[in-house]
Amino acid sequence: MKNWRKLYFKIYKNKREEILVGSGIGEDNAIIDFGEEVCIMSTDPITGATKGIGKLAIYISCNDVASSGGRTYRSFVNHISTA
Repeated sequence: MKNWRKLYFKIYKNKREEILVGSGIGEDNAIIDFGEEVCIMSTDPITGATKGIGKLAIYISCNDVASSGGRTYRSFVNHISTA
């Protein structure tokens, strides 16, 4: 199937009303409405970097949050290694 991405995002795009911004091509974050608070969550794979990867991960995620109009209060880094 050539257009699997279009089909996937057509099926799974924002099915829940509390998800203000959900998955999409080029979207690295989600914006979720928790009632009194709105949370911006960011995720980004870091590839090709060998030095300062932790700092780079924080910078990229904070930039994604800021570009969506939010401020970073907390950060969580998950490391997955193939070695």
